[in-house]
Amino acid sequence: LEPLMDDYAKIMESIDSGSPVLVVLLVVFVGPFAEEMTFRGVMMKKLGRILPFAAANILQAAAFGIFHLNILQGTYAFLLGMILGYTAHRYQSITASILLHMAVNCSGFLLGLLPNSMTTFINMVIAGGIMILVALKQVKKVNYQTAPY
Repeated sequence: LEPLMDDYAKIMESIDSGSPVLVVLLVVFVGPFAEEMTFRGVMMKKLGRILPFAAANILQAAAFGIFHLNILQGTYAFLLGMILGYTAHRYQSITASILLHMAVNCSGFLLGLLPNSMTTFINMVIAGGIMILVALKQVKKVNYQTAPY
């Protein structure tokens, strides 16, 4: 597990090496928007035309995980991709999955300011899970029927 953490730490260091404002802009806003448009907005929608939702969701989530180019990031990106795919499908809008993705990345960014260790990683997973639950609860309160995807 230590080599995986080292690889993950290198990726996070390369992301954090830029201007803090630019990093926040890219990680919290641009990345989630572009990734949701690509994986849920285009890929899942096209796959959903020829496959049942469950299969389309698994395939887009797998592609999303592979896109992250690291086994550790890829694993949680796959799981997050499944949740984001379900969210987009459930609310018939990628707006919901974009907002959820932004909340997850924001929490990850904020926790990423903490020292890199297994404890920090575990705390990030727990906090990310909590953020997902809170975001899903908030998303349920919003009517997305006006913007079907």
